[in-house]
Amino acid sequence: MSEQENDLEQIWRTVQEFVRGLQRQDPTIRRWLAPNSVAELWFDLYGEAALLIQLKDYLGRKRIVLVRETAPPDQERQRGRLIEIAWVDPQGQGYGPEDLVTLHLEHQRSGWRVADLWPGALDARLSLVGVHEAVEERGEKAPLALRWLAGQVDLPLEGCGELEDVEALFLLGMYTRGYCPGELVQALGLWRDFRHQVQPGYRKAAILAAAVEQISSQIGEYGDSLQEIADFYGVAPRSVGARSREIRAWLERRPRHSA
Repeated sequence: MSEQENDLEQIWRTVQEFVRGLQRQDPTIRRWLAPNSVAELWFDLYGEAALLIQLKDYLGRKRIVLVRETAPPDQERQRGRLIEIAWVDPQGQGYGPEDLVTLHLEHQRSGWRVADLWPGALDARLSLVGVHEAVEERGEKAPLALRWLAGQVDLPLEGCGELEDVEALFLLGMYTRGYCPGELVQALGLWRDFRHQVQPGYRKAAILAAAVEQISSQIGEYGDSLQEIADFYGVAPRSVGARSREIRAWLERRPRHSA
């Protein structure tokens, strides 16, 4: 067996264990998630439910098959793989586009781990804007996973991760103010990267929480005023503006999160 075939066998075993572990509510599911990954952010915010929805477990199928695999555009094959799977129709009709799910796996010291996933084909991942457009176009006929990502299906913030003070404030605030799940995960990832790299000192968590929402509002082009956001968090607009500019300056050096 070649090295590539051996890697694929290990990857497929990880995918199967991850899917089955989610379905049986394995309390150790985090062991299949890559640390500090998007998949872990989903788990921290919403728990297993978010991962199951994006896996399309709601289809009620029992068997998955490997459709195709490739390396992500920005990773070598030995470090990352995109794995497209399909839920097979139990009536023998095979599978269609609505049955596809893609997982992004990364190689860690402990083996292959799930870093991200999305409810669609390997080469057809939708942006947040694309998700909203697809749901608007298809309405109630849009898949459950897309309607949830667009914020039309509610899922409580009952995740399995510990949140620090700034995170708890802006996540609850943004959830209350109607931001969709993808925007909450984006905001959490942005803040954790910023906190790790800049290590900002602060005395009032609400100022930074408001600044994170201000940046998220700008990325989403929602037009919320600085005054409105500051009032919601009970802080001074000038202080929020200063912190927002600090984060924006950092973002300009980190185009991965930029609008």
